[in-house]
Amino acid sequence: VPTVVNDNEATGGTVSQGGGGVYVETGGTATLTDVRIANNRATGAAGSGGGLMLADGATATVSGGVIERNAAN
Repeated sequence: VPTVVNDNEATGGTVSQGGGGVYVETGGTATLTDVRIANNRATGAAGSGGGLMLADGATATVSGGVIERNAAN
């Protein structure tokens, strides 16, 4: 099932795996429109996807908005 996120804000999250702000599961599809993904961290050993992480075979369309100040190990 495709996921659509409009006019959303994901901020300040910290996770021990990937995708501190937004994580799209294997084979998933996401449409992000006018979103702000900021100040998120992925701190675990994998350390991937501080702001936005796409698993294998996942796709995302990003239109407008801001992705900023995210970090991963």
